[in-house]
Parts: sequence; structure tokens; C-alpha cells
Amino acid sequence: MPDPDRSSGLDAPLTPMPRWVKVFAWVGGLALLLAVVALLSGGQHGPGRHVTPSSTSGTP
Repeated sequence: MPDPDRSSGLDAPLTPMPRWVKVFAWVGGLALLLAVVALLSGGQHGPGRHVTPSSTSGTP
């Protein structure tokens, strides 16, 4: 009869996730969320957004 106190390895407790992995996941998720919000906000995106109207005359 097998000993119920000894684990076969399948029911062994998992080691906790390191803190740096949790922080990396939170920062990555937040960056992804901000990117999605920026794309769905409907604003104009691109380099022309940061140019003043007087400098768009077309002359170099």
C-alpha cells in the first residue's frame, strides 16, 4: 500500500513565481493596455502630430 504522505511528484507544490517575473508581467501588461488605448482613441498618430502648423509649408 503506498504511503499517502509521500508525493509521487505530480502533486508537489509549485515554487512561487519570482518577484521580477511578476513586475515584468505587470509592466508589460500596462504597456500593452496603454498602446491599445492609444490606438483606439482615434487621435492622429505619426510624426506630423509633433510639427507646428507654420513649419508644414513644404519648403526645406
